[in-house]
Amino acid sequence: MKNRFSANLLNLQLQNDPLARYFIRLSFKGTRYAGWQIQDNALTVQQVLNQAVSTVLRQDIRTTGCGRTDTGVHASMFYAHFDCETPAESVDKLIMGFNAVLPDDISVRELFEVEPDHHARYSAVKRTYEYFITDRPDPFYHEFSMLSYRLPDMAKMNQACQFLLGEHDFLSFCKSDSASKNFICTVYHAEWAIRSGVLVFRVTANRFLRGMVRAMTGTLLKVGHGRIEPHEISSVILAHDRSAAGTAAPASGLFLTCIEYPFIETPAPLKFPV
Repeated sequence: MKNRFSANLLNLQLQNDPLARYFIRLSFKGTRYAGWQIQDNALTVQQVLNQAVSTVLRQDIRTTGCGRTDTGVHASMFYAHFDCETPAESVDKLIMGFNAVLPDDISVRELFEVEPDHHARYSAVKRTYEYFITDRPDPFYHEFSMLSYRLPDMAKMNQACQFLLGEHDFLSFCKSDSASKNFICTVYHAEWAIRSGVLVFRVTANRFLRGMVRAMTGTLLKVGHGRIEPHEISSVILAHDRSAAGTAAPASGLFLTCIEYPFIETPAPLKFPV
């Protein structure tokens, strides 16, 4: 049975417990942020969200995100959880309060209570990113896409995508300064398509390494521009060396678009920028 609140009232099932756990679904434009996770001497989405939620709930709130995003990366769907004393306000009132305090580039879309062991990061089973490329300057896309005057060969890039599918050690696509010790990921879907005249790379996996999608995109663009052949993606993976992959694509074109949990009915993705 799905764990989701009604549109109006918080479920008070855990009212006898000192703290209850809530999931919050949000979207953010990452242009002016140094990613999701709190850092010293840098503005981050997590920092701003913590401050807003703490202000509205009048409690010290520390959110835990579904993952990390790099500087400048956007999220049309992002989840975080936090523990707090059960508030008396309705869901609608709390969401309205959060959005009144938050800046215009962060928006809360949903709030609901979950079981105490449900975790925004570790309970997620699938994540989807999309990367957008345009072939002409456009004032409405320049912060949300990569500009490439010569579009790559999409058919060849889709051939190369087949070598990404399945469980692999993706060290070659991970930032060299990553603290991760486990580089095994399972890619379920990887495909390029044209959507409203924009070239879109869509990839779904159980988890992603730091910088992984941008490195994948840059490497697949090498295929699309004829610098390597599709089958050479296998050699890149097996090299276990970041220098074997292509240059990371710019952060501006990357969106986290979907997070899936076994206990949540996944909402329809926000189709932005296309």
